Amino acid sequence: MLTLWPHQQSGADDIRRAFYAGYRRVLYTLPTGGGKTILFSYIATQAAAKGNRVLICVHRRELVRQTVESIRQFGMEPGVIAAGWDGESNARSMVQVASIDTLRTRLQYYPAWRYQILVIDEAHHATAATWEAIISHFDIPTIGVTATPCRLTGKGLGEIWETLIQGPAYSELRCLGCLVDCDLYTIGGDQADGVAISRGDFKRRELESALDRSAVVGDAIDHYREHADGEPAIAFCVSRHHAQKVAEMFSGAGYQSFAVDGATEKAIRDDLIGGLARGNVQVLTSCDLISEGLDVPAARVGIMLRPTQSTALWIQQAGRLLRVAPGKDKAIILDHAGNTYRHGFPDADREWTLERGLEESETRAESITMCKSCFAAFRPGPRVCPSCGAEKVAEPRTPDKVKGRLTKAEREEIERAREEEARRKRREVGRARSYEELLAIEKERGYKPGWACHRWKARERKAG
Repeated sequence: MLTLWPHQQSGADDIRRAFYAGYRRVLYTLPTGGGKTILFSYIATQAAAKGNRVLICVHRRELVRQTVESIRQFGMEPGVIAAGWDGESNARSMVQVASIDTLRTRLQYYPAWRYQILVIDEAHHATAATWEAIISHFDIPTIGVTATPCRLTGKGLGEIWETLIQGPAYSELRCLGCLVDCDLYTIGGDQADGVAISRGDFKRRELESALDRSAVVGDAIDHYREHADGEPAIAFCVSRHHAQKVAEMFSGAGYQSFAVDGATEKAIRDDLIGGLARGNVQVLTSCDLISEGLDVPAARVGIMLRPTQSTALWIQQAGRLLRVAPGKDKAIILDHAGNTYRHGFPDADREWTLERGLEESETRAESITMCKSCFAAFRPGPRVCPSCGAEKVAEPRTPDKVKGRLTKAEREEIERAREEEARRKRREVGRARSYEELLAIEKERGYKPGWACHRWKARERKAG
């Protein structure tokens, strides 16, 4: 029987108390790698032991097997509701793990009275029509878990969930040994400059075209060789075509590199992901498959090639690298996309609310000290450099940034740049003197339709 970490036991207790308080839809957030799957597997098996039937919904087939293995660690064999499942379906089990796509097509065969508890993995997807339909169909006490309790646009999830419980932050999980630290290198230029925005993020087709023309993508091989030569790596790409192209580039440079996606045959995909741990695969390239939920703890290096306007997506992708694994003392993130400047460090402690999603005003990454001798960056505290042993250290200095050239990211500098960009945007809105000018800003930034109208009416009310 698996033993929970103290923070997982506390999370289970907090969720139980929320139900006792009368809430029926409880959202629990914990950073990527903090052990959410183990947490809700424990809750499910404990509930089943008391005679409650539990339905767990996941949104990818890869996560079905991952969840089944987690539940087995608590001594229970779950049932599975998923097309093409190659194991026992075990329909009599008190705990069922369902693929969202399969459950959607078979929903009429699963009446609401059959289950007493519903669990939603990656619960930030719950605002999608399919998830809403399933939650409404069962209308039973529901637990949602996610590392990013917001929409991809950053908006809150209050229309679905009634209360939000926040587990330990990244800094606490690092101290507990549940997550590893990271070294992060980023670029000065913006590879998405000029790319249009739609529904809160860059248009994928335009982004793919921009990156195909970018020299930085070609430089990814050189920087991987410089900072993490031969270490198990995941490259996060814009599209399947882009992932295939990047894999071919790395293969041509002498690395064992392969592209994986949802269309890759399952046995091949599992073998390639396992190859990162065995050492016979060095670089996996992917579009979305490894962005959420899927555990690949052996990966030590993240090659970030997909610019995004979504803080949630940035956290989900980079968080894949922060999981602990044997012999893994830290992760290395090579941010060729410039997302660090857009969203801050992925392992920064963040505050969330159901109403507004990410509380940007409360988000402040911790400061970093830089050694004068070797220029290693590290968290404040030591009087000597933990890298070279030098006795004198200095506060962060601004690195020389050349487009396409990675430099070690310094948290205070990143936060200053983000704050200045936010001020620039506010000034631009303040200088807009007509509804038409606000409408142009709405279109340029990809804001939700109606933003300009809301702003203009607010000004009219204020003017009296």
